[in-house]
Amino acid sequence: MNRYSILLLGALAMGFVACDEAPEAAPVQSNPQPPMFETSQVTCEKSGVLAQDKVLALETYNTPEEEFVPTMSVLSFKETDAFPAGATLSAVVKLGNNASYEKSAEVPVTVTDGIGYASGVAWNEAHVAIFGKGASEKTVYYRVAGYVNYKGGQYRIGDADHYMVEGTVKETCFNYPISVESAYYFYGDVNGWKVSEEALKDYKFLHSDKDVADDAVFAMILDVPEGGTWWKIIPQSALEAGSDETAWGPAENGDENLIGNLVNSKAGAGHITEGGTYRITLDMAANTYSIAKYVYNDFLSNPNDANGWNQGASQWIRCVRGKYLYSGAVIMSGGGKFCAGLSWDDNITYGSCDIAGILSQPGGNIQVGDLSLYWAKLDLALLTYELTPVTSVGAIGDFTDWGSQVNFTPSADFKTWTGQITIPEGKTGWKIRMNDNWDFNYGGDPNEPTFDGGNFNTGVGMFNVTVDFSGNYPKVDVQPL
Repeated sequence: MNRYSILLLGALAMGFVACDEAPEAAPVQSNPQPPMFETSQVTCEKSGVLAQDKVLALETYNTPEEEFVPTMSVLSFKETDAFPAGATLSAVVKLGNNASYEKSAEVPVTVTDGIGYASGVAWNEAHVAIFGKGASEKTVYYRVAGYVNYKGGQYRIGDADHYMVEGTVKETCFNYPISVESAYYFYGDVNGWKVSEEALKDYKFLHSDKDVADDAVFAMILDVPEGGTWWKIIPQSALEAGSDETAWGPAENGDENLIGNLVNSKAGAGHITEGGTYRITLDMAANTYSIAKYVYNDFLSNPNDANGWNQGASQWIRCVRGKYLYSGAVIMSGGGKFCAGLSWDDNITYGSCDIAGILSQPGGNIQVGDLSLYWAKLDLALLTYELTPVTSVGAIGDFTDWGSQVNFTPSADFKTWTGQITIPEGKTGWKIRMNDNWDFNYGGDPNEPTFDGGNFNTGVGMFNVTVDFSGNYPKVDVQPL
């Protein structure tokens, strides 16, 4: 009999013995109730940098010692007679980008002689995790959970939802050297390999309104002529110098890869071999590029819960700039998407990414909640979106000296908004505006109004006006009274 068989028989025998000699059911274990520390046993107030009115410049605490010995005073604690002897205090500050703490990070606080100190280095790391390394001033939300360290355990003061203090503070992070430039340009056959403002003005990459240290992504939609194009990337500094010596490109001249790395020392020229429309994306923090075919349509449909996920029954928003920027009013509820046309083809369907305001293909549903009229703005170069609830629709024009909006009354389904206006002699120009904001307006032909179109001119007199969003595109019906 081999060794494995002997061991197996032994194990079986032990199992039988164990079954025969099994004890009665073990008693239910009980753990002692941990001590509770009430808010009445200790008080906490803001102090130091949290009590001051000026901006917290974290660079002041950019010293090696800050990593090991926190010196940034943030809180003041006072123990009452009910505080147990031998116990000590500590705290954690939770920092967030807004009151909902959608993006957050925590910073520990040590307490010495009643004063709570945080490490400026740790606080800055939390700031960068939430906001990035941009130099612009940020407003951070904070709330403090207090703890008692007692007999080897750590116990929160109050319940899980209790915070000793909370508030906001304006702050700036450490001074980081930023290598990302303010602008970049596509450079090559398409603009005659010329480095000048005139030659590059139509080939500037788009960028969000964020600091380049927080968002290093640049993008564009580019029409490449038949036969393709050779290319490099010109940074703003090179444009100002009028030279391509510091142009970025792939390491290998003639590289035809559509995804790759960028270098700016002895950079080669990339080669797009086929004509067509492309989305070109640069990440200048990672020094990478991506080139992908882009399907353009002059409108986007908006299938969602409100229209039974029917592209043809949805509102359509027009392309209002280039081949990338779309804007207009849509009726939505629950979740929805945007489609370049009336197809469910994954290549032309846009949904939500995991990050709010960011699109992906095909992406998840864009969630909006209750039924409402929304103003949609989509940038298909940067792959971003904004959905703004429309709370008012009205008329504004010469008849109000362009100073106020005459608001209309909506139907229950928000498809029609109706009101009356009086237009006197010489005051005939007017437009439809929403939310008292010129970012959301229609003008031009009342039968086919467009975003930021010209003034309507419907004559003099009293009129009943209905703005109708029930079709693919809005209509403005004007009837004399």
